[in-house]
Amino acid sequence: MSGTGDMRVETIRGENRASPPLFCDIESFMACDVHDDNGWAWRWIVLAAGLIGATACGPVEPEPPEPNRAPYIPPDRVRPDRRLVDVDTLNGGVVELEVTELLDPNDENQLFYAWIGDQRGIQRVGNVDSVDTTRINGDSYHTFQAVNLRINPCDVVGTGTRHETIWLYVSDRRFEDVSNDRAVPRTGAFVVSRTWVLAYAPQICTD
Repeated sequence: MSGTGDMRVETIRGENRASPPLFCDIESFMACDVHDDNGWAWRWIVLAAGLIGATACGPVEPEPPEPNRAPYIPPDRVRPDRRLVDVDTLNGGVVELEVTELLDPNDENQLFYAWIGDQRGIQRVGNVDSVDTTRINGDSYHTFQAVNLRINPCDVVGTGTRHETIWLYVSDRRFEDVSNDRAVPRTGAFVVSRTWVLAYAPQICTD
């Protein structure tokens, strides 16, 4: 019996039938000398199965990295929740500004913050850790620890100023630089902010 590959003969129901070699490349496979009635059908079935398997086992493209998105300061977590705050009484001699929870849509381990005042300069620079996850309007966010600042109004009222502005800056990367009037983000970082304008009553430091 002739062919491009070694043939083997097996007996099926008392008849000698030649079956093609178990392994050959596509060119040799198509040239194999198959002499049974279903040879061509059998040949195309096996060829198609091999092509499908090769496609299914092809290289897998890596998933694209998750795009970086900005942190979020939820308005309902801000204390006081007003941007313009009239201060006519003090609680323990101080005014406290706070965000009870920071959020970020990315899986960050930490967020970084800076408190800066137009009359006080840099007040505090630090970071907070991720503690949990939550969902807002169907979107998933990672939650972070609270940040707060306590200030004594009399530090500026005593200089003749009855208004001051305090900024909270929050970034998903360490700041490139923090000065008395700004917080500079690193390349690729997002920074968000919250502002409070504090208006002190004339008698705030005399009562």
